[in-house]
Amino acid sequence: MDLNLKLIALLLVVLGALFLLRSLTAARILLKDEYGNSRGWQMLFFFVILFLLGYLVYGVMLISRPIESIDLMIAAVFCGGGLFVVLVVRMSVRTVQHVHHMRALERHHALHDSLTNLPNRRLLMERIEQAIVAAQSRQNRLAILILDLNRFKEVNDTLGHHCGDQLLMALSPRLLSAISATDVVARLGGDEFGFVLEDVTVAQARNISQRILEVVDQAFVIDGHGVSIGGSVGIAMYPEHGDEPQLLLQHADVAMYEAKRHGQGYAVYESEQDQYSLNRLRIVTSLRDRALFDQLVLHYQPKISLKDGRVCGLEALLRWRHPTLGEIT
Repeated sequence: MDLNLKLIALLLVVLGALFLLRSLTAARILLKDEYGNSRGWQMLFFFVILFLLGYLVYGVMLISRPIESIDLMIAAVFCGGGLFVVLVVRMSVRTVQHVHHMRALERHHALHDSLTNLPNRRLLMERIEQAIVAAQSRQNRLAILILDLNRFKEVNDTLGHHCGDQLLMALSPRLLSAISATDVVARLGGDEFGFVLEDVTVAQARNISQRILEVVDQAFVIDGHGVSIGGSVGIAMYPEHGDEPQLLLQHADVAMYEAKRHGQGYAVYESEQDQYSLNRLRIVTSLRDRALFDQLVLHYQPKISLKDGRVCGLEALLRWRHPTLGEIT
């Protein structure tokens, strides 16, 4: 009878020790928790090992001496304690994994556009910084592109903003297909997109820009309506056109407006284009200046009849004599 009780007690102790060993496997995951209380998890791991040593010592004591009735109760407590520890550790692991998952989702939402799931401006800036560091170490170049869609406002105004959203969602995979897997495309906001192309020449950047424009030019079918849009791309190269993310984006933006102004699809940044952009900014700012009315000059232009050469009317033309930009027509 005593032998049977001793076997039962030993079995309970061994079972409790196996539970503790199982909890050690889960506890190792907690030790890798970089967001939580790593010192606390280390203490837990240490105490589980101490418990295991205690189970081992108690098991040896059971083998080496006659069993008493209290030993069976203690063995049952040891077994229950091991089960309790493994359950607590496994629940802790699941909680930590859930927290990690939620943090990853939170970071993803913070760095990606909610509509297209493309990286947003913040993540694009991070990728440009990383690309610049890599280009510096490898002594190569990279290109920053900005794409602005043409006639997108007409889609919103005619078909509604929900159709504009569908168009952007349909466009996103096309843009991804136009670049390599190592390059980045991000939605900057509205109908504007940014690209980071690593280790490319100006000629390669031009070719990729042309490919981007081709996928943009392909017709879309939105809510049963055929929709055709176009785009304009501005190109800025590192290190020729800047060595900071914001400056490269700014220069790509200047080149994009130059491409849009001339209707040429894409344009590479040139320093002369900055003067045009500054002038355009001055003009827009001056339009709100009260001194504008004192700078406006009215001219009259006669209209001549081609039949008899007589004056048949006149046109009133308003000219703007800007103090620094000269006459603006």
